[in-house]
Amino acid sequence: MSSRPGASAAALATRNRRVGVIATPATIRSHAYFNAIKDENPAVEVYEHATPDLVPMVEAGELSGPSAEATVAASLAALLGERDADGESIFPRPPGATIDTLLLGCTHYPLLSPIIAGIVGEGVAIVDSATATASALAELLSVNGLEGSGDEPVTHRQLTTGDAGRFGTLAGRLFGTDFPDVESVELGVLAG
Repeated sequence: MSSRPGASAAALATRNRRVGVIATPATIRSHAYFNAIKDENPAVEVYEHATPDLVPMVEAGELSGPSAEATVAASLAALLGERDADGESIFPRPPGATIDTLLLGCTHYPLLSPIIAGIVGEGVAIVDSATATASALAELLSVNGLEGSGDEPVTHRQLTTGDAGRFGTLAGRLFGTDFPDVESVELGVLAG
């Protein structure tokens, strides 16, 4: 998945030019979002933070409750720091130097949006990179005349480069039993 649409949305959303990015350790190590945000606006300060505990929690179906809230709070603590009674950061950055935008840099994280929103508070805009990417794709399809006509029934194909059975089980748990069958593919070998 491209980091560009989410980075662009975050660079546009920030009012104080301070954006936090949460993602998997591999994504953070790649600095893909950092570089993409800086390409959009070099003046934006980007604070990247790996959140390795969130993906396993989502995949286990733990999307609410005290344990999920505690895990998300602990995962975001480094970005948010300690806060005073008004919600201003007092550690690690000085008051008034907090992020005002949080980019969710993993497709799993929007499932935790209600918890994340409750923890970061109303003063922090949450940007979902998956939604931004889907919007960019819809625009690309439209510009190139490739969008559906609406006259034909919609079909979905679910593809994974991983274990199709495991992905299907996870998707069914997260999205319900109407989730279509999952096919396993190799990159560069998509058939039919």
